[in-house]
Amino acid sequence: MNVKKFAIFVLIIVFAAGCAGKQPKKGASGKKTLAPLKPASEFASPVRGKCGSVSGVVELGGFSGRYGNLFLYIIDLTAFPEKTVTLASTFYVQTQLTTDNFAFEMSCVPPGKHRITAVWDTAPPYCEASQHYCPASHKDGIGQSEPIVVERGGAVKNVKISVF
Repeated sequence: MNVKKFAIFVLIIVFAAGCAGKQPKKGASGKKTLAPLKPASEFASPVRGKCGSVSGVVELGGFSGRYGNLFLYIIDLTAFPEKTVTLASTFYVQTQLTTDNFAFEMSCVPPGKHRITAVWDTAPPYCEASQHYCPASHKDGIGQSEPIVVERGGAVKNVKISVF
């Protein structure tokens, strides 16, 4: 490598390193100080502690003889009906649904007042497991929870959803 290319390479590295570093800011005394670093745990899991969890039971009415996957989701009502935006969702496959009363858990539910919608997808057109919500047909089982209030980092337990 010739000297000119090497010098340009070093200048680029020094410039990039200078731009990526913390910029000093003035403290109360007028001296320049470095901005404090954030704790490593905030970078490792940015959502930890900023959402809550919900658990309870889904009652599947008329379970015998019906098969299908279960979708649980919370819709952002501020965007609905123009857009269907899910704030949290979970999915259970048919093999997990073995009785009329099915225990569920949703993690990372954003704080606020919500209702959980349950769709037991038992009739065509079937929803894909990758979907965040399942628009129900008139042949599917449908249910909704009472309003729940999720607090930041909190857990809401014993939520009951009846699906018929």
